[in-house]
Amino acid sequence: MLGRTRKGRPFFSGDQGELTQPARIVGEWGESSPLYISSVLGRFPDNLEDVVVPLFATTESARRELKPEGPVILACDIERFGHDKTVVVRRHGPVGRIVWRVRGHDTMRTVGYLKSYCDTHEVDVLVVYETGVGGGVVDWLRELKPGRARLVAFVGGKKAEKEDYFTNRITEFW
Repeated sequence: MLGRTRKGRPFFSGDQGELTQPARIVGEWGESSPLYISSVLGRFPDNLEDVVVPLFATTESARRELKPEGPVILACDIERFGHDKTVVVRRHGPVGRIVWRVRGHDTMRTVGYLKSYCDTHEVDVLVVYETGVGGGVVDWLRELKPGRARLVAFVGGKKAEKEDYFTNRITEFW
């Protein structure tokens, strides 16, 4: 159990009720140990072994200012009814933002939104996930011609263009 001495120093109460001072814990675990950092210091450690992205990298990336440059890509994953949402993301170079997220809209409403967005914003490429419900959306957008955007029908399970490196189109795009 974590507690504090009269002078405000942290300590642990061991199994037999003895007090374990941080100095002893440092000797056992080391000051750079994730267990010491989280348990004694009460901070999030940077050096965990079982994380994909370390805390310092996440913190540093959140502070970065990215410049929107290059082609503007609008991408949409289509859903209709149920728990999932239709999501539209605008990517301008390294900067990506969700511009529309909705649940329970029919596909024609989604077609109207995508066409209107492409007509009123400078969009170079419109990518629509075609598999399943998205097929009808792609067909209508081909008919309506959204702004100056080039329409790309994306099929994730399709064979990768660089088969030696990637399993399918989804892994190739990532």
